[in-house]
Amino acid sequence: MTSIPTGLQSKLDGKKFLVVAWTRGDWCPFSRAWASSLDALRSEIETMGGALVGVTSQRGFSAEEWSQPSDLGDVSFEVLQD
Repeated sequence: MTSIPTGLQSKLDGKKFLVVAWTRGDWCPFSRAWASSLDALRSEIETMGGALVGVTSQRGFSAEEWSQPSDLGDVSFEVLQD
């Protein structure tokens, strides 16, 4: 059985599945576009019983930064720092 990191385990509680999206950081235009595309699918994922969470290894990252329009197009899913 695969173990799930503690930070992600809490996101899975009560859900059928968890979509984990790794991204480089808010400095990457591809990551920003990808995050915006995923955000558009968030409601479908939740309707099917799942949850969406992002993970970045960007240094100096704060979760609040990713919800700002200048960073990732105002995504509504949570992004954790690796």
